[in-house]
Amino acid sequence: MNKKIKLILVALLILMVALLVYTFIATNKKNIIGFSPDSVAVIFNSATSSSVVGGIVNVKDYSSAVCSVDWDVNPTSTVKFVGSIQSSAPNFKAAQSSTNQFEYLSFTDMRTGSVVAGTTGVSASTTADHKMVLLNASNISWISAIINTSSAITTTGRVSVNCIKSNAR
Repeated sequence: MNKKIKLILVALLILMVALLVYTFIATNKKNIIGFSPDSVAVIFNSATSSSVVGGIVNVKDYSSAVCSVDWDVNPTSTVKFVGSIQSSAPNFKAAQSSTNQFEYLSFTDMRTGSVVAGTTGVSASTTADHKMVLLNASNISWISAIINTSSAITTTGRVSVNCIKSNAR
């Protein structure tokens, strides 16, 4: 066979393999890199009310979530994370029951590495603060956050919570 034809066939083969690899990576990105670009979830964006429940995030396909909690200026509040294994999202604002199943989730404080009880939550009381926590979302379908305060949050004490779902199963 002619040398030029062999070279062209090898180049085509390389191009086909590269295209197949690219297609595989593009369609399986979430499984390869641990999270997809749409995995950032905003639970609260500058919340200013007390005893409020944030957005509900579906984490069925993930084993963990890293959440940042940010307080502006002088907050006095605690953020607690909740989760559920129900097939449909529970009403985290209503009481827990056999038909509205959820629980407060313990988490790891990423600053200290210590595990914090779900009913304790993460808090700030005197200064603006930023904290990051790791939630174990294995076998959990839904997560959210609840703000509890000892006094009303003012416009100078806003709370924001953002989570990145990660480690796709």
